[in-house]
Amino acid sequence: MPPKSQLSLKAQVGLCLGVLLFFALILTVVGFAASNQTRQKMAAFAADGATVTGTITNKYIHSASRNWVYWLDVTFKGQDGKYHYQSTNVPNTIYDGLTIGGPVQVTYAKSNPEWFYVAGDAPTDRDVAIFEGMFRYGIIATLMLLIALLVFLVWNRGGGTPTGSVTAAPSPRASFRSSLPKNRAGFGTRQRL
Repeated sequence: MPPKSQLSLKAQVGLCLGVLLFFALILTVVGFAASNQTRQKMAAFAADGATVTGTITNKYIHSASRNWVYWLDVTFKGQDGKYHYQSTNVPNTIYDGLTIGGPVQVTYAKSNPEWFYVAGDAPTDRDVAIFEGMFRYGIIATLMLLIALLVFLVWNRGGGTPTGSVTAAPSPRASFRSSLPKNRAGFGTRQRL
């Protein structure tokens, strides 16, 4: 089995900084988009909201490591006469109080029925503040990591040969040869008579 190549320490540090920068950028974009969309939803519910009674069609829990996310599948009939089938995650306090097949109050935006919430789970200014915090911390982390990565790249950019001419010191053998006489008359030649 051929030996595995391993990244140098410099390469590992550079890779680590690059990966952290990537995740900081994701945090920044997600925080900005989520805060903006939550504000839009709140405005739509206030200006164009309607409340109807829907039905819980399913309940389930997704677990990722130690975090549990509580989901409800809801169906409701909008004022346009169409049935809408949606899923939403809710706090466990709301989840525990609802049963499959039971009724639930649903508030939705008439202009966009995909934007809805169940009773007790309306978006608030606190939600917007959380997403804005994600955006702020993401932008700070992105800028700091970008500066660190640039400093790292500039600091370690060398590795090539200098642009000036470089002369090597003569080897001991070459200096010995240069000390020999250049013209040794008669040595190694035949004398003709």
